[in-house]
Amino acid sequence: MMNKMKSNYKLGIILGIISIICSLLICSINNLVIGWLIGFIIGIIGIYLNSKNKNKYNVKLSNILCIIGIIFSILNFIMGIITKYF
Repeated sequence: MMNKMKSNYKLGIILGIISIICSLLICSINNLVIGWLIGFIIGIIGIYLNSKNKNKYNVKLSNILCIIGIIFSILNFIMGIITKYF
């Protein structure tokens, strides 16, 4: 049981890092719509998993990574709209 809780914590960190990478990497490939959506969804899933373990572990780092991934995804979406219409 202890290993499962620990893996959820690590999974939150991994999802936060993947969220940041997806929102930045796919932006350079000019597929902006898919990039922001994947990064946003992965960041939300990471925050949800972290909230389940906040009483047992320190999830501050994984929450910060997930929030940064969500912010980058939103900025990616805004850049997509600006470059499409201007």
